[in-house]
Amino acid sequence: MSNSKSRYIFAALASTATYAVMVGAAESQETTAQEDRRLDTVTVTARKQEETLQDVPLAVTAVSGVELEKDNIANVTDLVGRVPGLYFAPGSITNPTSAYTYLTMRGLGFNAGLEPSVGVFIDGMYQPQIGFDVGFLDLEQVEVLRGPQGTLFGRNTQGGAVNMVTRKPGPDFHGSTTFEISDFGTLRFGSAMSGPFSDNVFGSISAEYRETDGYVKNITTGGDQNHSEQVIMRGIVRTTPTEALDVSFIADASFKTYDDLHRGVPLEPERYESLGDEEGDDHATNVGVQLNVDYDFSDSLSFTSITGYRRSEAETINDTDGHPTLQDIWILDPVPGFTDVPIAVKGASTPYDFTHEFLSQELRLSGETDNLDWLVGAYFFNQQNVEDAKRLLSENVAFPFGVYIDQHYTEDRTGWAGFGQLNYRPINPLELTFGVRYSDEEIETGGYQLFALSAGLIRPVDKTGETDGDNVSILASASYDFTDDILGYLTYAEGWKAGGINRQPSTTLQVLPYEEETSVNYEIGLKSSFLDGRVSLNAALFYIEIDGLQLAGYIPDPNGGPTPVLAVDNVSDTSTSSGIEIELGAWVTDQFRFDASIATASTDMGEYTRFYTDTDQFEMTGRSFENIPDLTGEASLTYVQPLSLLGGGDLEAVLTYSYVSDLLVQDNYIGSFSYEQSLIPEFDRLNARVSYIMDNGWRVTGFVDNVLDTFDYTNSSSDPYPNNAYPRYAVPLEPRQVGLVVAKTF
Repeated sequence: MSNSKSRYIFAALASTATYAVMVGAAESQETTAQEDRRLDTVTVTARKQEETLQDVPLAVTAVSGVELEKDNIANVTDLVGRVPGLYFAPGSITNPTSAYTYLTMRGLGFNAGLEPSVGVFIDGMYQPQIGFDVGFLDLEQVEVLRGPQGTLFGRNTQGGAVNMVTRKPGPDFHGSTTFEISDFGTLRFGSAMSGPFSDNVFGSISAEYRETDGYVKNITTGGDQNHSEQVIMRGIVRTTPTEALDVSFIADASFKTYDDLHRGVPLEPERYESLGDEEGDDHATNVGVQLNVDYDFSDSLSFTSITGYRRSEAETINDTDGHPTLQDIWILDPVPGFTDVPIAVKGASTPYDFTHEFLSQELRLSGETDNLDWLVGAYFFNQQNVEDAKRLLSENVAFPFGVYIDQHYTEDRTGWAGFGQLNYRPINPLELTFGVRYSDEEIETGGYQLFALSAGLIRPVDKTGETDGDNVSILASASYDFTDDILGYLTYAEGWKAGGINRQPSTTLQVLPYEEETSVNYEIGLKSSFLDGRVSLNAALFYIEIDGLQLAGYIPDPNGGPTPVLAVDNVSDTSTSSGIEIELGAWVTDQFRFDASIATASTDMGEYTRFYTDTDQFEMTGRSFENIPDLTGEASLTYVQPLSLLGGGDLEAVLTYSYVSDLLVQDNYIGSFSYEQSLIPEFDRLNARVSYIMDNGWRVTGFVDNVLDTFDYTNSSSDPYPNNAYPRYAVPLEPRQVGLVVAKTF
């Protein structure tokens, strides 16, 4: 669909919504609006305290657990379109797998390097990497905060933060069960229960099983390419021994066996068929425990402690070229100090094994008076990464010799921070906010790299090094209640992402550090509701300056060799991102609801040259960021019809249209030139669902995703090796999928 045509669709939807709102306004003058057709009042904890969404002077989107279940939203990436400006990007140009996928917002995070720019949290605890697929299991709601959140949420939140709030068990019994069946052999079964053990001890347990054959067939192996099987579990024990003390112990685990698409499918013809001959099952395990303690010293003074530990493991194998490869075997002699046995290399593949361990402790003290809310806190974390990667190329696949790279890498990243924020109301409509955070991180790396050729060259490389950095980030904001239903705000917020030491495979003998990345966000926003709560309209206009932008890519070999090496580099000049975000929700009549979100991102690269060798250079200055669409949006129309059949309830029909504009990505293979980019065409999707929601808690939903059955893809690359009939590859989104969900809440 052309860009102009998509804009016409958005304009038509907006015009329809405006007309419907006017009709609704006329109707409201004649009749009183029904209470159940007002938009829900949403409570969020975006500023580490409970506030209504419309009263928070921040750009925040909240999606309730009920909406997550009804709309079949299983993880963070399913929120793309619904949350203005939210998208995703590959975090590694050599390993394009789900384990290296990062979130982007407001143009930040498009090339995450080694650490994300959009942080993910569970009940306030930072999660080290989104790629391990933390599922939405028995959640109260998901809160997405856009723009730098460094003061209260801390590290790696320059683009924003996603906070998953679990459902707290309490004295009332609650339970739910869900069963889904759909195309591609997809099954999902989940159940959750919570309730009291005694007067002041409560518990909950939830679990979900998912499996799918996938929608891509591997015609080389004859099997399913992107099949998966996953089990997710979460348990909570909560106790309130006194009215002042609330303690929750949370444990969760995810076990997944899957087969990532990696390079994807040949782009022409447009078929869901892959060709890789080195494909095998990938495995991911994600286990976490967390202890949250809240204590009220008085009605105006509270203490919070969040202690957490998470361990994630993944084993993946990437078919480097994505097609059948000559399977000649060559043998490398043992290398003393590295291996005592001969090394056999066959085909073209890259196995990865990595383990991430994360431990954190946060302490907060907060208080309030009639016109002042304040918070102070301290934070500590230790993050340990162990990564093992091998690159295997047998003789005559790409060169007349075989290539073997064996990399073992460790990183120990330790940091602490002190922070504070206060909200002051000198007069009733005006609130002034000021926050500050001091952060300090130390990074130590170790490991080795063995670079070997069957032609006889063997070069072991020591990867030991250390670096550190610190930062002071501030936030200043002013908000004003023009009326009870209209809030305006101005915000200045700083963000920070620490530097580090490169750990990607390269032949360089040197340890290569990279510098910190900082940003400044200027924002003006408006939050409003009108027509007796039937309509809400929120908008934010932002401008961001990024200094030291971290980019993962190839740079010239520091030793002067002819082959560029993979490393994170910094842009020396200031880069910028600006745009507007709009969210609209409206009960236009008692039966029709219209929701829409739209976001733009205009990005501009600072002075930077993508520099591989003296003869291979590409001027990036002034160009748009890669992996960032300049327009994303979603619009949905909901029709609700009360029914008297089968004991009452509602018939609910929803039609959702989403759009992502075209974007550029770096051509992600080792043999590319600096100037080579791939254009990802714009795409749009139309989804539909019809539900019968009964008064007794039963819900039956039929859905069709990608109604028009379009072939869309989110990443593209060239074949890394010459003389092949499949020059381009792409990672496709799902074709049309039809399914049925049966759920019961009790």
